[in-house]
Amino acid sequence: MKLGDNIDKITEQAKSFWPFKGIEQRIYLATILLSVMGIALSISLKDWQCFARSGSLIVILGIIVAWKDITGNLQAHINANIDVLAKKILEIENGSTRGLLYSGEKNSEVKNELDSYKEKLQELDRLMKLRLKALEVCILILGTFVWGYGDLIGNLLYKFND
Repeated sequence: MKLGDNIDKITEQAKSFWPFKGIEQRIYLATILLSVMGIALSISLKDWQCFARSGSLIVILGIIVAWKDITGNLQAHINANIDVLAKKILEIENGSTRGLLYSGEKNSEVKNELDSYKEKLQELDRLMKLRLKALEVCILILGTFVWGYGDLIGNLLYKFND
């Protein structure tokens, strides 16, 4: 499997709705667990305030995710790869590459392939930034909504009899 195929596969995953394995799944799982724990505590105490307060914990989770700057770390990693590709392309253009790349035709093929990888990495970078920013915003909106209206929603869905 070629590098370009791997990049294409990851790009397709980035375009899908489903979370990536790893950090994205952990963030979603933490959000769901905080909500479920708030609901369970509210039901056991017969007071929807606990569910509303779990919204504040979700907002804190969203702030931590934004503070850790996952997109910045991703940007640095992808930029490092793009820089390596750019240096190789420059070496080919200057004719300083020797060894297996001895003919001008072969050099131009490799340069075109490296340019293609560079473009694919830039597209992947754009998609991942968009995806992670959307995750941050969704968590913060959900947490704020639950924090502000969790008790009202809970009372609308089920009113405890005292």
